[in-house]
Amino acid sequence: SRAACLVSDRVNIRRSVSAAILARAVLVRAGGLLINPYTEDERQRDLLQWETRLGLVADSKVDALARSLAADQRDLAELANNASLQLYLWQLVRARQQQAPDDAQTESAQQAYLRNLLLAAAERGGYMPDPATRVPANLPRSLSYGMALLDAELRPVVVTPGIGELADSYGEVMRGALAKPGATLVDLRLDAEDRAVVVIAVAVAAVSGSLTGGGPPNGLLVGVRSAEQELYPLLGRGPAFAEDSETLLVARDKDTIVFLSPTRDGGAPLRRSLPIERSDLAEVAAVLSPGGFVSLDNYRGVPVLQVSRRIRGVASAAEPWVLVQGVTARDALSTA
Repeated sequence: SRAACLVSDRVNIRRSVSAAILARAVLVRAGGLLINPYTEDERQRDLLQWETRLGLVADSKVDALARSLAADQRDLAELANNASLQLYLWQLVRARQQQAPDDAQTESAQQAYLRNLLLAAAERGGYMPDPATRVPANLPRSLSYGMALLDAELRPVVVTPGIGELADSYGEVMRGALAKPGATLVDLRLDAEDRAVVVIAVAVAAVSGSLTGGGPPNGLLVGVRSAEQELYPLLGRGPAFAEDSETLLVARDKDTIVFLSPTRDGGAPLRRSLPIERSDLAEVAAVLSPGGFVSLDNYRGVPVLQVSRRIRGVASAAEPWVLVQGVTARDALSTA
């Protein structure tokens, strides 16, 4: 009888232990089921906060870029609409076409006026170097900025000193402006020395009235600014992040995504590209769906959180520019 009691006690103990183990397992599983949604909710809140933070910074930088480019477009368009510039350019072009001997003095006078007008506008608009930084006359000058007035055949009429050759480097954007009278086009190009420049071009309309009766543009105004000095610094201004971050300009060019700005790994502007089918990369996703928020690998294979914004109000000669603002996901989520 005593042995039977001992056996019964052991069985009861085993049952109690098994029940406790089972209960503990149920509690752990239930806890996991409760924690997982909580963890996911926390992650979604963190992502939403980062979307807001990144968006505010991106909006600030987009606004600065758009205002700077819009000011350049407005100034150049106002100069192109100057009645005296239109008249004197028309007279100069007409004199060149007719090659009349007695027009030589007229051509010289008109060109002198246009030269003075353009130099004054270039000085006022910041297209000329500061006197303290100008290159001495005995040294070769090669600037990344300046202004030029050309005829409809893209032959120079007046060019600010040192700007260099125009048609070969910027011919596409200039021809685009001639084909769209009234529109001021902006583009990023490489100059003859492989430096990135911002090119602004606007057609100079034919003189209205009985002189010409309208017709195609008589010429073209072009402004060229150094992207390194004027444009790219705007990407680094505004609120900063303690976490590892990067701001880029990108645009679509047919079947590729082109990086318009330098990259932090040393990539030169307008030299790096990605195939459009790589929609799993953050920069490609930004161009395909500007305005969105993504959590993807970037061009360096680093997971990032990123927002994108289209640069509005800028009539680009190519595809619209898109600003991308990203932060390393590891840093962002570990400190959120």
